[in-house]
Amino acid sequence: EKRLAGSQEIIRFTGAVMRVTDFGSLASSVKGCLNLSLSGIPFWSSDIGGFWFESSPELYIRWLEFGMFCSHARFHGFYSREPWDFGQQAVDVYRKYAGLRYRLIPYIYNQALAVREEDTLIHRPVFYDYPSDLNAAGLDTQYLFGKELMVIPVLNEDNSVRIYLPRGQWTDFYDDTVEEGGKWMEQVVPLDKIPVYVRENAIIPIGPEMEYIGQKEDDQWEIHCYPMEGKGRLCSYEHGFTVEMHASADRVKIDCTRTDMNLTFVLHNIRPAGVQADGQDIGSGWTIKGLISIWAIGCRTMISIWS
Repeated sequence: EKRLAGSQEIIRFTGAVMRVTDFGSLASSVKGCLNLSLSGIPFWSSDIGGFWFESSPELYIRWLEFGMFCSHARFHGFYSREPWDFGQQAVDVYRKYAGLRYRLIPYIYNQALAVREEDTLIHRPVFYDYPSDLNAAGLDTQYLFGKELMVIPVLNEDNSVRIYLPRGQWTDFYDDTVEEGGKWMEQVVPLDKIPVYVRENAIIPIGPEMEYIGQKEDDQWEIHCYPMEGKGRLCSYEHGFTVEMHASADRVKIDCTRTDMNLTFVLHNIRPAGVQADGQDIGSGWTIKGLISIWAIGCRTMISIWS
């Protein structure tokens, strides 16, 4: 069957061809990203640093932080957009977030596959997941990157952000601080940080440190779980395994289907009093073969599994 491919079926670079390159252009790029996503174009990037005219080091850094949390990152412009042309701090921030992005490739790629498999979005306006929350209506300065990560770009020279977290509990991606949702927050953010929060009961696959795709074998992941009371689920479309998590006030149960992957489970937000694998108590330094179920009874523990 022949059919015409629309813009939604190709990788889309929209760029940022504006009359000026400033923080207003950066904010417009965030808005453009979300509007295009709602219009059926799931894969998107901006020209990091802006396309036309010179960019200040501060604007460049804030733009690259945002750009690393898009489906693909693109450094492109009429003038230089290489990090080393914007000073040592720009190089350091680039290394920090490029390294984080490579570790997040299993999550990013799986969310891209979910666009096809689940007819969903990878850049999600807040109201997309919280349609009954009136605070989310028209909120165009932050977004969910995939299903699990709330990203809040810094869009001004004052390093200030106003953050809205919908109902539920949200974990700071960097330090595991838990915030109760349903509220606004104001923060002053260091230049080398973009605020990111993890949705409750998220399950996030993270890969090894790399400098380019394929540098290391894609067979060792960390599975980061953020149990609150409720359920979470990860379906790896590429590798064909699923992880399901059921959490109550004092118990977390994780079920993982068999896989050839080497998986290390990292549990956030809990302090286990005991752990069982397939009904057997285990201590620290767990190495479990043929693992199907893990129980963490109860801020953070690690469990290694493989089949």
